Amino acid sequence: WQASHAMVVRGELFAGNHSVNGPGSFILHDSATLGIGDPDGILSIGNLGNIRTGIRQYSSKAVYVYQGKARQQTGMGLPDTVSALGINNEQGLELTRGTFIRDSLLLLLGRIHSSPMATLVLGSPIIRSPVNAYGRTDEGHGGSFVTGPLGLQLLPDVLMTAPLGSDTVFAPIWFRNREPVMEALILNYRMEPAPGLHPGLPGLSDREHWALEKPLASRVELGISLRPWSFGTDPLYRPVIAARTSDWSVLTGQVVSPGHRWLKGDSAVRDIRGIAPALVRGNIVLPVRLHLFSARDMKDGIQLSWDSEEMGMSMYYRILRSQDGLNFTEIGRLYSSGRYRTGHQWLDRAPPITGYYQLGMVCDGKEIRSRIVRMERNPPSIRVYPNPASDRLKIFFPGSRSGYRIEIVSVYGNVCTKFVCYTATSEVRVGDLKKGVYLVRITDGNRLFTLPFFKD
Repeated sequence: WQASHAMVVRGELFAGNHSVNGPGSFILHDSATLGIGDPDGILSIGNLGNIRTGIRQYSSKAVYVYQGKARQQTGMGLPDTVSALGINNEQGLELTRGTFIRDSLLLLLGRIHSSPMATLVLGSPIIRSPVNAYGRTDEGHGGSFVTGPLGLQLLPDVLMTAPLGSDTVFAPIWFRNREPVMEALILNYRMEPAPGLHPGLPGLSDREHWALEKPLASRVELGISLRPWSFGTDPLYRPVIAARTSDWSVLTGQVVSPGHRWLKGDSAVRDIRGIAPALVRGNIVLPVRLHLFSARDMKDGIQLSWDSEEMGMSMYYRILRSQDGLNFTEIGRLYSSGRYRTGHQWLDRAPPITGYYQLGMVCDGKEIRSRIVRMERNPPSIRVYPNPASDRLKIFFPGSRSGYRIEIVSVYGNVCTKFVCYTATSEVRVGDLKKGVYLVRITDGNRLFTLPFFKD
């Protein structure tokens, strides 16, 4: 595109791999949206990036969405304060400068890489994310989060989520400030043993913790995600949150339940320097010990197998399944044989593409649970084309045994259209949609798939 005079964007401009050139000026107005596809992002001067005009003005009240095909940098043209920042790039986005987000963070696809020299800071609790195969919304998901240091402005009595992770793990954590004044913190998720002494907590995680750049002065309520790989495998132990001041100690007021989305803790202390999951000995002991619990992908479904020692008392096993690893429902029940050492099997004939399994061992109304096993089946070959689309979008979804639901959803979660399809190929009109990124959401029984496309 050529800009001989002034090019003013008041709505949406999705540049993709195109550039705006010329001796004129480029002005991105307040509340406008700029989609950036160039690997170099946007710059203030020079002949790199999507915008290459003589004069460039980028509003701090605009929305910036990075949606390239290769790894991107934000570029020095991105204001240090923006209304909203989004990523829809599987290859990732690296911050070139420190960036403060005033209104919302849009996590669509890919990871935002923050660093000590270019740190991302959230000034708002609004984090938008599409519903994905794990069923999560508005908290970031397994495919899109922040790595490296992340800053939060803790407003009084406002829940602030930090969608943090590493190269392989999504590890969100949230805080609620219990003090009447705002406090800022910078924290980092580290896949390494928790530092310092921790007497009385032999079960403190030796694989992960959240480190704070400076001690947290305020008293806070906080929560960490109940993820299957955080808390070990012994059902006689229960997970808690440990906080580090001078040494490590368990926070008071835990709400612990394997069915809850979060493990919560309420801190009555200040000057917290680190947070980690830990295990403490539980007070529920049942006449059973689990030695093995595994899952295997078979032709007819997912086969669960376990070995246990049973002390002859009346008990049963609840077979539990989840699509997000957090919220479990019972899909079957198997009663004990009463033998001392025995093996059991259960076949899930209608498993989801990605499923989490857990055993609940019940006796006299008391229950302890096993570790969580994750299984991922090969998904069908789904295609959405043409992409970008201008008038009609075709969707190819093979392998459905009955009708499946298709929804076209905006990145803000609004359903633009929905219908039920009974054939492998379907077509939907998208000509009336505004330009931008949308999601095709396919629901087939208990399976959920989400694919992005661009409306040209």
